Amino acid sequence: MTKPRVYLAGPDLFFEDRDARYAHLRAACADAGLEAVAPTDGLEVHTEGPLSVAEQIYQHNLHLLRDCDGVLVNLSPFRGVEPDSGSVFEAAFATAIGKPVAAWIGDHWNTQERSAVLRKVWRDADGRVRDSHDGGLVEDFGLPANLMLSCSFSVSPAPWQAIERLLMTLPVMEGV
Repeated sequence: MTKPRVYLAGPDLFFEDRDARYAHLRAACADAGLEAVAPTDGLEVHTEGPLSVAEQIYQHNLHLLRDCDGVLVNLSPFRGVEPDSGSVFEAAFATAIGKPVAAWIGDHWNTQERSAVLRKVWRDADGRVRDSHDGGLVEDFGLPANLMLSCSFSVSPAPWQAIERLLMTLPVMEGV
């Protein structure tokens, strides 16, 4: 039998060391008995034809998400305090189609602590924490990510912890 296949969602593909990042994640997944699938695996982009390059990548990634048994998502802050929006979409899509999802965020902070470290925050007259950039309220539920993410699937500090959580939610594969 084949190993359960896990889609690697996250902004890792945008970094110069993406090959090393994916190699590390693939090794951690393999150690856990999983086959890791990166968004770039099997991607063939054509500049001619009816679909734009962006549409081809989108369709390819949706195919991989449907084809995999679960999703491991990197929710670490990307270009600010929040996770990569594409990664959030992929995690939400997987959740919507019934795939197990587990995430990691790279630290032990809740949303208020992360905002205080990565951006300037202030307390309003009612004692609520607000972002200094736009005055927006910063969630205060003690969760590691936005409540819509944290209440949908587990969010751990490190990739190996997320892999362990994902293993608990994946269907048992015979012969693995």
